[in-house]
Amino acid sequence: MTDAGAGASRPAPEIRTSSVAATGAAPAPAATKPSGRGALTLIVNPIATTVSLKHTDQIRAALAERFDVTMVRTEAKGHATDLAQEAVLAGADVVAVYAGDGTTNEAIRALAGTHTALAHLPGGNASVLARMLGMGSDGVKAARRVGQLGHATRSIDLGYVDGRPFSFTAGIGLDGAVVKLVDSDLARKHRFRWGAFWMEAVRLAREEYFTADPMITVSSGGASQRGVTAIVQNAEAYTYLGPRPLTVGEGASLTSGTLTASALLSGLGWRDVPSITFRTVGPVRAGGHPRIHPLPASTEVTVSCDRPMPMQIDGDYWKDITEATFTVRPAALRVVA
Repeated sequence: MTDAGAGASRPAPEIRTSSVAATGAAPAPAATKPSGRGALTLIVNPIATTVSLKHTDQIRAALAERFDVTMVRTEAKGHATDLAQEAVLAGADVVAVYAGDGTTNEAIRALAGTHTALAHLPGGNASVLARMLGMGSDGVKAARRVGQLGHATRSIDLGYVDGRPFSFTAGIGLDGAVVKLVDSDLARKHRFRWGAFWMEAVRLAREEYFTADPMITVSSGGASQRGVTAIVQNAEAYTYLGPRPLTVGEGASLTSGTLTASALLSGLGWRDVPSITFRTVGPVRAGGHPRIHPLPASTEVTVSCDRPMPMQIDGDYWKDITEATFTVRPAALRVVA
């Protein structure tokens, strides 16, 4: 539900990891602000939903008040991983990503387990991680905040599945299918933004999921549940609708050291749609809806599917899966926040 990498897809890059990243060990505790300027690499996805040339220039100027800035642009899906890895090897103190959650997730693949901090400057539909870190939804204002914070960092947890990190959510089933379809039509995604996701969600739910039998098994904390969709979260917010966070599961945060999992049960009907929507944006938890079954929070979640099902990670389609194991690595990523 975020931006896509610029240009056509290309093979996944080979990631060179430091000894810290290779072992999965957490970075050292957050450092206090040192005096002087730092080195910052600014990664810009020029085709992200809300990115513009004007704002890019303003962001670069704001960051340059505190850092020596090197700006680079993504040219293809997966390119942000290469660019972030180069920044780490060059000794950058901070990698700032002006893009949505998809491109930011690519950068996280290279930054996890290193001493280079991430700053997410919102440039996508939702920019969930930026909002959870207090950066808001405006990229220029977020850049000014990064300039004020300077070298002040803290560490957050990351979820992992099949060796790939995610910062806030992964979804299998209806959730993944919607993202897969929207990501395949970037022009429509840019034109309708959130509307594109809702339109596909309603169509797919009606055609494939309202009457479907359970085809996914989710297991967490010693409990299992069959359903038509699985949501695994490393943070409380599933996504954002305008300024409001949408919540599904309970028990996980960016520093909890646990994941939470929920299953969307079969038998979903039209009357359930407004009720679930109200609960995700209102004071009543979505997990209290009879068609959403939350499982206990734990450090490992497993998902198995009767047939290949689409999976999204941090709002971008990744691949179709039949089995997956999700784990959490505490304090795996340094962030400016």
